[in-house]
Amino acid sequence: MLKRICLKQIFIFLFMIIFLSPHRSSFADYDTFTVNIPNSQGGYTALEIKNSGDGYVGPRGEFYSQFPMVSQLQSVYGVPSDGVERERMIEKQSDEQNKAAIQKELEQRKILERQAQEALEEAQQKIIQQRQLMDQQIQQNVQQRVEQATPQLAEVKVQEEQHQLTEPKEDFFSKVKRELLYGLLGIVILSCYFLPSIVAFSRKHLNFMPIFLVNLFLGFTGIGWIVALVWSVSHQKKIS
Repeated sequence: MLKRICLKQIFIFLFMIIFLSPHRSSFADYDTFTVNIPNSQGGYTALEIKNSGDGYVGPRGEFYSQFPMVSQLQSVYGVPSDGVERERMIEKQSDEQNKAAIQKELEQRKILERQAQEALEEAQQKIIQQRQLMDQQIQQNVQQRVEQATPQLAEVKVQEEQHQLTEPKEDFFSKVKRELLYGLLGIVILSCYFLPSIVAFSRKHLNFMPIFLVNLFLGFTGIGWIVALVWSVSHQKKIS
């Protein structure tokens, strides 16, 4: 393929030297020139070069100070030269290498993510299994304790029932007697506590109210009760 292109370029170059060189001095007499250059499909592309007076203008508006050579037009409109093609191939290979490296890195990341996900799932599974084992052990311990405590609870219940059966029931008169006893005991205690006030009232003591107050608020101290009692038996009497 390269040999064919080179041969075509040489043929065109010789054609231009032979046929166009003698008329190069008369280019200024023409406004438009047609040049055929090899293209990438193996054929030729017709290009119109316009004369602008001070130079030449290509189909895309590019300016040439002199009439352009086939190699100049070919680099823009036809098959690129070997250097340009080599640069493009190098760029293409570099792009492919970069793409391959990126793809490899992405695959490695996916592998690492998959491994991390698997490790996480495995750890979660182990934690779940450990929790299940702990729950089973706790349930077994609770069940064992319940089984051990059941006979004891049954024995305690039986003892309570037997105690209730053997305990004598208190009748109504016993309850009344007990309440009366508690009432009499309370009256005796209150009478003893307010004995100084009772003595002062029975003797019509002039200071009955102070004695009563001392007996009421200070009698629980003992000293206050003695003071109130001594005060109540003093020789002062209330005049009738």
